[in-house]
Amino acid sequence: MKKIIPIIITLCSYAPLLSQQTCAYSSVDYNLNICLNYHNTSHVSVSMNRAVDEILEKIGVFNKNFIVKNCNGIFNALATNYNNNRYILMDETFFYQSISNNSIGYHLILSHEIAHHLNGHTLKSSTSRLESQRMELECDYFAGFVLSKFGYNIEDCIKEAKNILKDDNWTPNSTHPNLESRITAIKKGYLADFSQKQKLAHKISNIIENEYQKAFNEAITNYQNKLSNTQDKRLAFLIDDAERGYRDIIINNKFEKIDEIISKYQKIDIITKEMATIKYQLGSLYYRKREFNEAYNYFISAYNLKNDINFLISAFGVSYEGGLTIDEKIFQPLQYCDFTALNHPNLYKYLAIYLADKKIERAITVLKYAIENWSKFNLLDHEFFLLPNLTSDLSLLYLKNNQLELAYQYNLKAGKLFDIENRLNSNLTEFDKNDFSVIMSNRALIEMFLEKYNDCITTCDKIITYLTDSNHSDVYYLLGRSYYGLGDYEMAVVYFNQSIKTSKIKTDTYYMKYYYRGLTNKELGNIDKSKIDFTVACDNNLPFACKELN
Repeated sequence: MKKIIPIIITLCSYAPLLSQQTCAYSSVDYNLNICLNYHNTSHVSVSMNRAVDEILEKIGVFNKNFIVKNCNGIFNALATNYNNNRYILMDETFFYQSISNNSIGYHLILSHEIAHHLNGHTLKSSTSRLESQRMELECDYFAGFVLSKFGYNIEDCIKEAKNILKDDNWTPNSTHPNLESRITAIKKGYLADFSQKQKLAHKISNIIENEYQKAFNEAITNYQNKLSNTQDKRLAFLIDDAERGYRDIIINNKFEKIDEIISKYQKIDIITKEMATIKYQLGSLYYRKREFNEAYNYFISAYNLKNDINFLISAFGVSYEGGLTIDEKIFQPLQYCDFTALNHPNLYKYLAIYLADKKIERAITVLKYAIENWSKFNLLDHEFFLLPNLTSDLSLLYLKNNQLELAYQYNLKAGKLFDIENRLNSNLTEFDKNDFSVIMSNRALIEMFLEKYNDCITTCDKIITYLTDSNHSDVYYLLGRSYYGLGDYEMAVVYFNQSIKTSKIKTDTYYMKYYYRGLTNKELGNIDKSKIDFTVACDNNLPFACKELN
């Protein structure tokens, strides 16, 4: 692993810039003020907020009275007070370089920060070197206690702590303890016997009951009673409260409270009409309710406020998903936008869909960029399917652009990412069945076009055998085409018959089935039957069928 300067909370020092006690590994960077005073989508970290909520749940706290933010560019993690609000801030990009085990790393770092707030360290005006060291060890002990609550292996915890806390520049005059002392404190917290842990839990309970919860309740009361002088503070807490519910819906699929959370966001939107992020999150909530018109209006409002291309693509996405009328004039900027700034794979997907019929080469470039730069996305565990999905979409774009070999290459890659071959015979979810069916049906189509007829037959057989819930009319058609290509006309006509019989809707390929059955009957010498098939196809605007009749 690349060696970097020591991180996590290794120093608790007075920060004149904030006029508050700030517990961090180094002096506060100027960029911190930007992060504290402004709010945008890059500050909302799913990983950080999820880890903090998990930690608080373990210690019995369900309403945190501090704000969690990702602050890229501060090269730091810290707990601080600012304008009477409590913050936990972390430069996720910086820390990601040092964390080897994401779960343990995040819980170690953030539980240490939480301890600074719970123990009142950020309320102190200043500290001596010895007191700073004591506070750091107190928080390390708490972090060890939290890691044990998660049930992590102690050796893995110590390995991760050493990796994160290593400080080659430490001296006896440092205001934070040396590595050995900190590891010892973490071990003690982890290995504390039941009575010690009960004592610590009781201490935490008292803090929550007396100071922590009181501060939270007072803040909420202030919001209800004061609108002008404390509007920024009021908004900060209202937003934090709404975003907790938002994360529950996005991360944990707790849809039963979606209307309540929408109501909270709408109240914030009434207070200030100028926050694009609030409108965007309202759009996301309405999208999850499948109320596409409302979602579209909020996404467009967010875009009009901030001119953020992420918002405009989201508006196109709900238009596409909801079958809304697409105003080409509104979405025209998508043809020339800087797609490298997009922050989620689904936005690349929708941008490629928009471009596919206009600038297919650019659509291909968009998806290739997303796939090749996948590490930049901060995704949830359950979003693993997005990479194979986008890879499959890229395959379809190559197919549309008649680049068959590349289409086949990316289709096979999508299948490997999903591990389809090994998972087909397992208990698949409905989502898996749908994804696998799309990828394998497209694979069979490409194999047929590439005249890999035996491969196409093998793929079709797997679809019919393992994906039994789907209508296989088009699969039967591909089998018919493949057997026709191999010269096995008896088998071909059987599958064309089955394809036509099981067709539920008359898609673009429906009358092609009659045309190819006509060709097959012609090869078998069934001239009368072939004439009937060619007539049906000719009457439905297939000129090559008319040519066969003549």
